[in-house]
Amino acid sequence: TGLDSTRHNVWPELRVRCLQVLQRVRAKWTATELPVVMVTGHSAEMDVIRALDAGANDYMVKPLR
Repeated sequence: TGLDSTRHNVWPELRVRCLQVLQRVRAKWTATELPVVMVTGHSAEMDVIRALDAGANDYMVKPLR
């Protein structure tokens, strides 16, 4: 459907925005001052690496148990 195709086009862009926000957060606060845990449905190794490189303290994949 149209909604499904829109969703697939938006998610990669949203991931990039989240990483950009995280980089801005890290420019102001250290990981100790403001810990960030990324919680997402993306489990690819590259997604984890990008998030941790951007400054996330930890990375959790949904669904959480």
